[in-house]
Amino acid sequence: MYNNLLQEMKKQNIKLVDISKLLGVHRNTVRRKLFDNNGKIKIPEAQMIQKEFFPNLKIDYLFKFDKGR
Repeated sequence: MYNNLLQEMKKQNIKLVDISKLLGVHRNTVRRKLFDNNGKIKIPEAQMIQKEFFPNLKIDYLFKFDKGR
């Protein structure tokens, strides 16, 4: 799970639907990518999310993957 990304989304009131629109996928697809324990965000997707919503944060911080909760 991408805990840093999820915390930043909450701080900035960014919803799964916002990311799904950006990536052109259903919000359930985004939910699986963010919450499943295998973390299947592709590099171009991560770059798009970071550039659009979090330009002042480093991509390696946002997408640090935590296997636990």
